[in-house]
Amino acid sequence: MVFIVLYSVIILLCALGFVWLARSIARGEADEFIAGYNTSSPEEKAQYNILRLRRVISVMLYGIAVLLPLLCTIAFLDEKQAMIVTLIIVAIIVVWAVALGVWGIKWAKK
Repeated sequence: MVFIVLYSVIILLCALGFVWLARSIARGEADEFIAGYNTSSPEEKAQYNILRLRRVISVMLYGIAVLLPLLCTIAFLDEKQAMIVTLIIVAIIVVWAVALGVWGIKWAKK
């Protein structure tokens, strides 16, 4: 029982971290956390609409924050079901992040 509670608390803290990061990026307070953009030269940064880039990254992070707590449900399943549910949730998160990343970069370019 202690394991279930600890596992759920860790997952929920991670989800809250994603919400905090998404909110910070959406407000423009954390542009240095946008991978690739933070190391770009000023000429390369000028090629992107930063407001659109912030919006895409924030939506991606909010989506992950919503999906991540679903992993708490695996504590109530048997081993085989837990593995299947975990793989499905992780696959959804990966597809979500990659799809938004690819589409978002194209959309954010000027």
